[in-house]
Amino acid sequence: MFHNERLIVNDIDINPRVFHGVIGIATEAGELVEIVNDNLTNGIEIDPVHVGEESANGDIGWYNAILNDALNLDWEQGLKNNIDKLRVRYPEKYTDECAENRDLASERKELEK
Repeated sequence: MFHNERLIVNDIDINPRVFHGVIGIATEAGELVEIVNDNLTNGIEIDPVHVGEESANGDIGWYNAILNDALNLDWEQGLKNNIDKLRVRYPEKYTDECAENRDLASERKELEK
């Protein structure tokens, strides 16, 4: 149902903190894209302070913390699992071949540890 040009949905089945975290990360990622776009299209120098504010060191980190808390995820364990997943994907070093031919089942096993 539309009311004042806004869609009103009464029965959304999602944890509002999960929703907040995901939308926040997407919004901040968009701001990072704008920084890069301004550099590429207008020659505006990339400001490390601004990138830090928006990135995992700043706003994205805040939203990620909300998301991790809402889902009872451990930040450090998640980082370790991601490294282990990448070791499965690239057993010796990065190659285009490994990037293009991933064993998703094995990668998932590492993430679930």
